[in-house]
Amino acid sequence: MDSGSTRVNLQRLRKVTNALGASFIQNRTGKFIIRGKNKKLVSDTAILLHNFKENYNSVFGKIVKEPKLESMIYVYILPDMETYKKFYPSGSYDMEKTSGHYETGIIVTYPDKNQKNTLRVLVHEATHHFNHRYLQIQDTDNCTWLDEGIASYIGYSGFTDDNKLKPGALNLYLAKRQ
Repeated sequence: MDSGSTRVNLQRLRKVTNALGASFIQNRTGKFIIRGKNKKLVSDTAILLHNFKENYNSVFGKIVKEPKLESMIYVYILPDMETYKKFYPSGSYDMEKTSGHYETGIIVTYPDKNQKNTLRVLVHEATHHFNHRYLQIQDTDNCTWLDEGIASYIGYSGFTDDNKLKPGALNLYLAKRQ
């Protein structure tokens, strides 16, 4: 849900930081600042996102020139679904159907029982950020289908043991569902 702005909504950033409470773990890797309560999940997210940009660039860097990423990307792993649902006012966004959200410079999710699902959501939402920067896709461009398609592909591509993406695993995922 990006309105075309390239600036982080500081009011939204304060709100989600407050939702985490006073004590949270923070890890910084490159342009990502990851905040959450679960030390292992925050650490694993940092490893994954550190490798993510390299993986994304290996695909899309061949098509377009890598843009300068001028600002930090704040990643929040809220404690639970209830806290996540409170993040947006009722009716402003269909939080019942999502487990992650991206808006300019902010990624928000909550832990799933299966950590790999949480990491998939984080990769999906980070893909939106890079789609907007590399491919200049904005929600106002009527290209939501492309943005969601790329994010779904990359988010479901699977992971290696060292939390690097395995592009192409989506085909296996789809084959299992049929």
